[in-house]
Amino acid sequence: MVGWPVIVFVGLFLWHEIEEYFVLVPWLDDNTARLPEPVRHINMTRTHFTVIATEELVLLIAVAIWCQPVWIAAIMVAYTIHLVIHCGQLLFTYLKRIPLRLWSAPIQLPIMIWLITITPTCGTVGLPLASLVMVAAMGLNLVAMHWITSKTLKHQ
Repeated sequence: MVGWPVIVFVGLFLWHEIEEYFVLVPWLDDNTARLPEPVRHINMTRTHFTVIATEELVLLIAVAIWCQPVWIAAIMVAYTIHLVIHCGQLLFTYLKRIPLRLWSAPIQLPIMIWLITITPTCGTVGLPLASLVMVAAMGLNLVAMHWITSKTLKHQ
């Protein structure tokens, strides 16, 4: 059964994705040349982003509906790590004088930590292992989706 913490989590996820759509995608267009080499080659259009975010939302909802509670908590941990990375990006880009203003990340971080602490973690595996698996799965999924969209969608 999906409880209110999961509903709050989905709402936070949607808020963050909408903010990324309106802030991150145009910011990348404007600042790609000023970024460090590994991320300088990211080509992200609004269409690419929408496909990736929608697929992530479908996976998140599928986990919430069909998986044991420990996997729901694990996907929350993976998302929280994503927020920590964005907080690092906020600091890095501020110091480089090209600020990326994704304010949902630092605002949501304490809320997500609280949601993780109140979400049940019963299941056939422990939360640390489930979180490790979920972080790896989400990272691989993100890389795969960037690759798939770059090969299948026309650049705008």
